[in-house]
Amino acid sequence: MQGRREWKPPPKADLRDKVPLEEEEEEYRSEVEGGWGGHAKHHGDVSSPRRAGGRREEEDVHPHPMLEDEKELLFRKRQQMKQRNVKDVLLVDSFKGGVDTMLLDRDGGDELHPPKNFAMVYRGVYRSAYPTKKNFSFLQKLGLNSVVYLCQEDYSGQVMQFYNAMGVTVFEHGVSGNKEPFVDISDEMIKTALQRLLDVRNHPVLIHCNQGKHRTGSLVGCLRAMNHWSMTAIFDEYRRFAGSKARRADQQFIELFHRKCPKVKTDPKYHPAWFIG
Repeated sequence: MQGRREWKPPPKADLRDKVPLEEEEEEYRSEVEGGWGGHAKHHGDVSSPRRAGGRREEEDVHPHPMLEDEKELLFRKRQQMKQRNVKDVLLVDSFKGGVDTMLLDRDGGDELHPPKNFAMVYRGVYRSAYPTKKNFSFLQKLGLNSVVYLCQEDYSGQVMQFYNAMGVTVFEHGVSGNKEPFVDISDEMIKTALQRLLDVRNHPVLIHCNQGKHRTGSLVGCLRAMNHWSMTAIFDEYRRFAGSKARRADQQFIELFHRKCPKVKTDPKYHPAWFIG
């Protein structure tokens, strides 16, 4: 018949229907490795069967061995964190901001509540806001030897009783704070407080005022200046704790202290290891 075509068998399947091209294979490997965080390449061939046209066939989803290992590792790390002593858990620089969380006591599983704005300044030197009764268990775990108290008000009787029972020495420095335009922190008061901090016989030591922001931040800033921190880093740390309540007068005080570099009489024999001097 006119127009009738002769039947011919279909051509053999293209090679790409069976074996992915090199660039497709590389793309697929990258996709899989990216999905598994780069670990897939350590577990043999990760390519899957493909249909005609290069599409992958649907497969049952099975847990990847590396994911299972990572889950187990994460679980073990969490368990270790619960078992570690609070002193080790809090070995973080206050440059990262305060710790306002609940921790678990390694011994009895009791809740440990750090004071507001608590952080480690250097090893053996801590900072915080005014502690309360719920912070006692936490402070006891720190094994404090002394406290540098920067408020003019008398210490709370309950807190003082706790310190007396623990054998903690309280150094009271009645700092009024930097409030424009007339009131400034006394240089002599700051120098005396710095002497306490640079004597390991007083460590571990806790610095605090009411909120752990302004007076505490000013003293810590001066300590950083003595240890040759840049003003940018010092001010950044100060603002992390002061937040929207940051005082320009505090920062000016720290900067002037840094420029004047007043002599603070200390005994090098008792300097902490982190002090450059």
